[in-house]
Amino acid sequence: MTHDILIQSPANPNRLVLLFHGYGADAQDLAPIGDMIAQAHAEAAVVSVQATTGCEAGFGWQWMPVQGATDANRATRLQQAMPAFAASVKAWQAHFGVSDTHTALLGFSQGAMMSLAYSQVDGAAPAKVFALSGRFISPPTRVNSGCSIHLFHGEDDEVVAPQGSRDAAIALQNLGAVLGKDLSLDMFSGLGHGIDQRVLRRVFGLL
Repeated sequence: MTHDILIQSPANPNRLVLLFHGYGADAQDLAPIGDMIAQAHAEAAVVSVQATTGCEAGFGWQWMPVQGATDANRATRLQQAMPAFAASVKAWQAHFGVSDTHTALLGFSQGAMMSLAYSQVDGAAPAKVFALSGRFISPPTRVNSGCSIHLFHGEDDEVVAPQGSRDAAIALQNLGAVLGKDLSLDMFSGLGHGIDQRVLRRVFGLL
């Protein structure tokens, strides 16, 4: 929690929104989005969370290493990174006295991958997961009642293939998620690996 950015801290928050940056970035990266969320939701606690491991690329931070990653070892790397990620979620929930049922996770890129994976952790069921330009590293195995998952991806993303979000939506529907109820998928033409005003408008409409 040392490097996390506490954006808004109401006395009695009605919800907690945690933001998780991408590979090679830091908590400041998503802080502007956190500011907009805070302005729109005065009773929400809002925190931009920073990964605990310095990035192997020599700048920023990472949730898990990318160099040397393969289909064979990527899931293991995520499993090794999950305890620190989950600890951050639990620490801020404890700090504000907010449960999973009033917690929303918003992640971009690697932060989205971690947020999606967290929805599959035993005992974890955040109310909402917003995954921007991400995907499941391992196929999901369940749909948690009360946890809605919202997928956003640019059609021109050359960093994380947009098919990853489509595959996530299909996998979740096969597990019983209902599109338009506890699952949404939004693809954006002309958008690469990033977040634009169209994405933000859709996120805010669902938050």
